[in-house]
Amino acid sequence: MANRFETASEVPGNLKSGHALMAFIYETEGEETLLYCLENWGFPKERCENYAKEYRKRNLVKLAEIVDDHASKVAYSWDDPANMPLDANSDYEFWADGQLRRHMMGLLADQPGAYQAWLQTYKSPLTPSGR
Repeated sequence: MANRFETASEVPGNLKSGHALMAFIYETEGEETLLYCLENWGFPKERCENYAKEYRKRNLVKLAEIVDDHASKVAYSWDDPANMPLDANSDYEFWADGQLRRHMMGLLADQPGAYQAWLQTYKSPLTPSGR
């Protein structure tokens, strides 16, 4: 089980990443506790999507589905203008659009052509035609 959590021991303090900690919680405490943590620790949508991607790489399909379901119910962190950094030059739409594009590029990087396909369906708020 140690390899699944990327650590030499199964002690939660030694886990190397957030997704490993959440997998540890799921396997040791169960789905109900995992859902409690996801809901109460304020995980934004992008973090959940990244975690689900990691779980699929490790063939933890049920865990990925649980985290994906939670992601469908929460917002991206950049959906709140209060999260915009001061150095974004007060252009919220440009900043949020860039954040989403970078996130999607990271999610789809290992699938040839997937990011370009997503761009074709994405309606950017920055251009009148949506592209």
